[in-house]
Amino acid sequence: MRILFAAAVLSLMAFACNLCNLGGNQNKNANNSNSMSASPTPTSTPSKPSLKDAFPQKVGDFTLQDTYDRSELKGDDKYLPDADDVMGAVYKSSANKKEQVMAGLYASPSAAEAARAKRVGASKYLARWTKGSILYVSTDSTLKDKL
Repeated sequence: MRILFAAAVLSLMAFACNLCNLGGNQNKNANNSNSMSASPTPTSTPSKPSLKDAFPQKVGDFTLQDTYDRSELKGDDKYLPDADDVMGAVYKSSANKKEQVMAGLYASPSAAEAARAKRVGASKYLARWTKGSILYVSTDSTLKDKL
């Protein structure tokens, strides 16, 4: 009889412990869901403009033929010193004239102007101009006032 009583008491104690754990977990989960809903939603940081967007499809008589990533420029990116990102493009006119253009993205308009002042010797990119935080270089000044 004592054994049956001891087994019944142990069963009741185990059942009571399980109930306590379940209740504690439910409160914990409720607290977690409250804390999750009360946390501030992350704000998105403004992204930098894409250099691909810096090259319009059509500029006067010239049509964009192709764009090139920095890795494809074979060292020409040195003509845009300290740029965060660099991209090149080739424009072709209806008279079959080709213009090479590169654009470098800088942290600020003043950084782009400072890079413009750093002329790199023996550059085939003769025209240099800035638009905001982008510095453009071109093999001819034809696109300078249009791009």
